[in-house]
Amino acid sequence: MRIALIPVKELSSAKTRLSPLLDDAARRALTIAMYRDALDAALACAALDGVAAVTRDDELLSIAEEAGAQPMPEPGGLNEALDSAARALASRSDVERLLVLAADLPLARAADIAAVVEAQADVAIVASNDGGTNALALTPAAFAFRYGPNSARLHVEAAREAGLSVEPLDLPGLALDIDTPADLERLRDAVADGRRAGRRTLATLQKLNLVSPPVQEGKRR
Repeated sequence: MRIALIPVKELSSAKTRLSPLLDDAARRALTIAMYRDALDAALACAALDGVAAVTRDDELLSIAEEAGAQPMPEPGGLNEALDSAARALASRSDVERLLVLAADLPLARAADIAAVVEAQADVAIVASNDGGTNALALTPAAFAFRYGPNSARLHVEAAREAGLSVEPLDLPGLALDIDTPADLERLRDAVADGRRAGRRTLATLQKLNLVSPPVQEGKRR
């Protein structure tokens, strides 16, 4: 089986770097919208056999369960939580591939996710624009996770230290995560250029007046 893990912070501390642009309620709404879209994209991916959400936020666990994903309440920080979840999955003989997918990828599509899961290397990785890790496919518990600054490089190093083959993937739909006002500007540009964002994320951005509603064909001049 091939399982996706989607880790997400508690809503009370989500997206604080967007504070110069968005108040608490707006950040909360955007976080939930992107998370729901990430769950939908993963659940729609035929290359996956299951999706689990890793968080200690009860509301986000409930959202995952309602969407059809497995809620995995995990204490501690991101790396600790993911290591614990990966060990739990590694104990199951039927889990052969694990995908860790960020919860804030508004341009993610099922086809992009499948490309990571089905990569031939032992470890496939999609880096974020700032050197983080937005998607990481590997054997469960292959090595300890190293999320944080420059985590893409650290994950590649960990894989090679473990004697595993590594394939970095260039997938723009998975490379853009939303942490800062500059990231929102990149997303706004992508939408203006015709890139399709997740429907909940797009609706939330429109409600917050961060992107313009699409022009209807009958109203074009």
